[in-house]
Amino acid sequence: MMDIKQFDIQIERVDDIPVVYGHLQKMDIQMIVDNTIMPHGNWQGLSPGWVI
Repeated sequence: MMDIKQFDIQIERVDDIPVVYGHLQKMDIQMIVDNTIMPHGNWQGLSPGWVI
């Protein structure tokens, strides 16, 4: 059984989503995820970095 106290849960307001998205773009998270995670052979469409 997992202890809930070990998690650091943060809640982001809906109106903060553009700010969070902007930070993710500046940090190049999409490129890092795409270089780290190889998509399944049946994967079509957006890369995993864009989906995350």
